[in-house]
Amino acid sequence: MTAGYLIVESERIEVTASDGRKLAAVFVGYDHATGFGILRAEGTLQVEPMKLGSASDLKEGAPVIVAGHGGLEAAIGARVVARREFTGYWEYILDHAIYTAPAYAQFAGAALIGPDGELLGVGSLFTQLTVPGLGLLPCNVFIPVDLLHPILDDLIAAGRPQQPARPWLGVNAEEAHQRVFITRITEGGPAEEAGLQAEDLVLTVNGKPVTGLSDFYRKVWDAGSAGTEVKLGVLKGTDIKEIPVRTGDRNRFLLMKPKKTI
Repeated sequence: MTAGYLIVESERIEVTASDGRKLAAVFVGYDHATGFGILRAEGTLQVEPMKLGSASDLKEGAPVIVAGHGGLEAAIGARVVARREFTGYWEYILDHAIYTAPAYAQFAGAALIGPDGELLGVGSLFTQLTVPGLGLLPCNVFIPVDLLHPILDDLIAAGRPQQPARPWLGVNAEEAHQRVFITRITEGGPAEEAGLQAEDLVLTVNGKPVTGLSDFYRKVWDAGSAGTEVKLGVLKGTDIKEIPVRTGDRNRFLLMKPKKTI
């Protein structure tokens, strides 16, 4: 298990075992909603799997260990500095994300380990967080392992969760003063086909005002499952237009297809 963006469109995957052996691996599954990815090594790693724990009771201030490649010498002690929503520019919201400090350089796919040695989360991002009394604090964002439990069997068996996929626009967007600006359009995606462009300002979704990035995404997702049409009120230059967008399924745009497990 790892951060899905590390493997989802890779041309080749390699796993380095604790004894230095390098083994080929294959992409097994990916969940765009949580960000988890699953791969399988093409050989025996000869390691004992870490137990999956639960981060539901992990509070701010709790001590944790962050461990990436390099064994004990590369692990550090850290503290949970926040449990709050994280919204990504790539149509992504992580409820109750785990923020830790100090920041860990090898954060991508790193393990967040609790005092009992169980896995509590997987490293996803480096960011900065405003903490009262401390100011702007460099930290990492971890995906809580609790989000994996309901979808793990589906990821292994089918490469993706079996519930209906969220509607996907194919945009990158940013927020400024609760205004949402499109910054990038995915080539061949629903937004491009509908005529949306970078620098468009999103005002409404199906007639409802947009008050920020997470609000924008949630209003799109609330419209139905992938394939549903949403009407975006968009400011293009000095003109306001209502643009219908037939949403898509993000997984169908992936370049790499899951391989069946044994």
